[in-house]
Amino acid sequence: MKYRVAAYYKDFCCIGSACEATCCGGWGIEIDAKSYDRYQTVPGDFGRRLRAGIDHKNRVFHLCKRKCSFLNQDGLCDIYKKLGQDGLCIACKNFPRHMEDYGVLREVMLSLACPEAARLILNDPEQGIFLEKNRHGNVREDVDLSLLKVLEEVRHTMTAMMKNRSLHINCRLAMVLAFAHDVQRRLDGAAGLPLEALIRRYSAGNAAERFLIKVRPYECRWEERIIRMNAFLRESAVLEPIITNWREQQMNICSRLYHHQSREQYRQHYQLFAEATGKQELLWENLMFYFINTYVLGAIYDRDVYSKAKLAVFSWLLIREQVFAAFSQSIGQGQAAADWLPAMLTQAAWRYAREVENLDENLNTLEHGFRKNGLFSLDNMLTVLLGAPV
Repeated sequence: MKYRVAAYYKDFCCIGSACEATCCGGWGIEIDAKSYDRYQTVPGDFGRRLRAGIDHKNRVFHLCKRKCSFLNQDGLCDIYKKLGQDGLCIACKNFPRHMEDYGVLREVMLSLACPEAARLILNDPEQGIFLEKNRHGNVREDVDLSLLKVLEEVRHTMTAMMKNRSLHINCRLAMVLAFAHDVQRRLDGAAGLPLEALIRRYSAGNAAERFLIKVRPYECRWEERIIRMNAFLRESAVLEPIITNWREQQMNICSRLYHHQSREQYRQHYQLFAEATGKQELLWENLMFYFINTYVLGAIYDRDVYSKAKLAVFSWLLIREQVFAAFSQSIGQGQAAADWLPAMLTQAAWRYAREVENLDENLNTLEHGFRKNGLFSLDNMLTVLLGAPV
């Protein structure tokens, strides 16, 4: 069994009550069977309180004002205080650490949904690389090893594209998306270059130059970009809310950006935003590396690498537009917005990840839309990425 561990993983340490958004709030924390059985045997007053604090039908902890009923006024866990680390359920013990299982390969990362983990991920100087080791482990028999090898090559190619700073970052994302589209057609049996040749074509020294020529029709389509981005944000508003007032916040951003200011004001603010973010490429690249590393190899189970790439690009775009909304509002209030961009990005990233990545229903809703909804066509997504001057 091959294990890969994200290089930043070893640097994580929970900051406890100092965290601006405790992981003990916002959702019902699932209790694994072993921990649930143990909680039934804890003696005394705390044992009775423990069992009273569990929704036994769904095997989750009760929430009190949207926070776990065992989170005390100091922002610390009473279960940990009484029973120690061994008393925590698996979900509490592991978060924000998580593992992706690809049969003969397991990858260990941190979740962007944790604010402290988000800071590590976004500022990672190694830019998403994994440290590899071999360990004993149970191997899944249902994995197509040849497909896994192809997907690893695809992900490696995407990563190389994202590191090519001779291209504007929006162009790099567009190239990743177009590449995934072409790979999917080959996986679906369409005629054309074999997969290996396609990968070589997108990796060639002149690939970026050829791509820029091909996508010129998508450039400077401001009005279309605004309409499509507005629709993307509205689609995100239909997700089952995990973050308090998630839907209202998405609709408020739409109103503020697309309806309560002129198109010219939007363009002026966006150009200032692009200049400011251009000085912080590492943060924005690392955001995309996180999504590429998290989603792409998941196509081993459904052969749908294109939807995984759409999810990665959509996630990046949604977070960026949320940061832009905060930036634009700060400019309107006469404040030094550029200085706050890293903090704005960190907050937008963990909020988005907490809303989307911690509920399978929301991930499934998005992936279904990427497959069936024409809003997420390649043409529309390229328009959003390239419609503003870059």
